[in-house]
Amino acid sequence: MSDVPNPYSDEEWQQRLAQAVGKTLHKKAAARDERRERQARRDAGLKQRHSTKLTQHDAATVVDESGSRCRYLVSEAPPRPCPNERLPGGEWCRPHLTRAVQLARRLGLDMEGERP
Repeated sequence: MSDVPNPYSDEEWQQRLAQAVGKTLHKKAAARDERRERQARRDAGLKQRHSTKLTQHDAATVVDESGSRCRYLVSEAPPRPCPNERLPGGEWCRPHLTRAVQLARRLGLDMEGERP
C-alpha cells in the first residue's frame, strides 16, 4: 500500500454524516411544526364557522313573543323575520301566503278548490 493519506478519513466521514442527519431531522421537525400550525388554524376556522352557523340557527328559531308577526324568514344571514302582521288564524302575512299558494299551484300541490 502507498503512504498517501486518505482524504476521507473515518472521523471526517462521521462528522459529515452527523451533519446530514442533523439537517434532515431539522427539516422534518420544521415540516411537522408547520403542519401542526396549519391544522390549528383550520380547526380554529372550523370552530368559528360552526359557532357562527349555530348562532344564525338559534336566532332563526326565535319566535315573535307577541305571536302577531309573520313567521316567514326574510333573510337567513343575519336571520330576520318578516316585519308584517300575520293573518288571523294563519302563520304568514298576506304577501307570503299568496306566494306560498302560487308555488303550491305551480307544483300541483293544491288538491282542493278550483284553479283560477
